[in-house]
Amino acid sequence: ILIVEDEGDLRDSMIDYLELEGFRVDGASTLVAATTRIQTQRYDIVILDLGLPDGDGLQWLRDSGSLQGAGVIITTARGALEERVR
Repeated sequence: ILIVEDEGDLRDSMIDYLELEGFRVDGASTLVAATTRIQTQRYDIVILDLGLPDGDGLQWLRDSGSLQGAGVIITTARGALEERVR
């Protein structure tokens, strides 16, 4: 699992929990870091925040052709209904 989340405490908590459940988990705080990890490691699942310091996670997802069939779970703190539905 790759967790792409810029909030360090949240990312670390998610990693700790999933590791306790027996998953192998990596974290990335930026889209650049996520891209680098995906180029060197295959992930079954990517947990992706939309609001990242170096870009929009949804646009990155659309542009990224290198997810190698990984499932994606999107997380966001965006409150507007239109944003959440998109």
